[in-house]
Amino acid sequence: MRFRLGCWPLEANRPETSVAREHRVCTRCEQGVVEDEMHVLLECPEYEAARAALPCGPGSEMRSTMVDSDPRQLAEALGRIWERRFGEIP
Repeated sequence: MRFRLGCWPLEANRPETSVAREHRVCTRCEQGVVEDEMHVLLECPEYEAARAALPCGPGSEMRSTMVDSDPRQLAEALGRIWERRFGEIP
């Protein structure tokens, strides 16, 4: 639920306003792109193994991934991403 609401503690969601969004880049990869939900779920190579069971890949769209994925597989993938990024699931 928090992922869909944009409430994960990702760089793009930081409440800090002194850093422009385009400079809130992913700290896990060397791509220099904004770390937002789309990057984490669909693009970041750091989480490639975590999302392996999802029907997404390069060029996938967030909406189709969220709608077309099996809810259990999506939840498990997000859980694996969370654990890799933040440690223990709250």
